[in-house]
Amino acid sequence: MKFLFISEPMKYEFLGITYLSRVLKDAGVDVRLHIIGEDVLEDIIEWKPNFVGATVMTGSQKNYVKFIQQLKQQI
Repeated sequence: MKFLFISEPMKYEFLGITYLSRVLKDAGVDVRLHIIGEDVLEDIIEWKPNFVGATVMTGSQKNYVKFIQQLKQQI
């Protein structure tokens, strides 16, 4: 199983993603983190994740919605 976390560029690491990633990895799940804004759409499409999760801060949700809509059209 493959789980993808997406995030905007951040100055510090979000603990939620870190904790969830560890739990998923301990359960045998392949986990990756991709940063919105880097040319990652092709990498994500090639990797074909089963699940996508995002950490969203108030005010940035429009960027995530746009990115996820692009992703859904490609997968």
